[in-house]
Amino acid sequence: MKVGFTKLSTIDYPGKICSVIFMPHCNFRCGYCHNQDVVDGNVDRKLDDVLKELAQDQKIISSVCISGGEPTLNPELATIAKELKKQGFLLKLDTNGSNPYLLETVLPYLDYVAMDIKGPLSRYSAIAKYDEINKILRSISLVRTLKDYEFRTTISPTYLLESDVLAIANLIQGSKKYVLQGYKKARSDFEAEEPTKEWLQQIASLVKPYFTEVMVRGGK
Repeated sequence: MKVGFTKLSTIDYPGKICSVIFMPHCNFRCGYCHNQDVVDGNVDRKLDDVLKELAQDQKIISSVCISGGEPTLNPELATIAKELKKQGFLLKLDTNGSNPYLLETVLPYLDYVAMDIKGPLSRYSAIAKYDEINKILRSISLVRTLKDYEFRTTISPTYLLESDVLAIANLIQGSKKYVLQGYKKARSDFEAEEPTKEWLQQIASLVKPYFTEVMVRGGK
């Protein structure tokens, strides 16, 4: 099995230096995707080699993030997660929430989950070309059983209105942590406005009452 791999990251596991394993392919088609190479399967590291390398580095790297693409498309995810936990790593999963059945099997091995909320449920088809909303709802419920988790939305005033973000806040209100990520141009075939930090902070102030913690990432 081939994967993508980043040896050191300071942004993919809150408060930790981590390694990131990128699982190829995705069942969403978000126009703003910043990992299109991974989605297209353009990865070049053998998973077995990555796991061996991580085993050697466990004393200096305490955590691993499994990202993508969409990791829950891989039926071996639980086996991989179990092996990483056996090696002693803290383990984080990034997911779009489209496979709650596999998510539930891997949940016992996870220390942190970051689940993307693409928009109000009514707009998933337009934003992500995906419409199995019952699966998204089930995954939201599963993620909220963890001690440490976050929901996050990539936003731009071009494709998400304030009312859309408020609809998301209503959907996941009471959750521990919600992160607003500023859209950043990554593809020539998708045009949207890169939000300012000030605009992101304004949106954050609107949804702050709905959550224990609201964070902003990015913005120009």
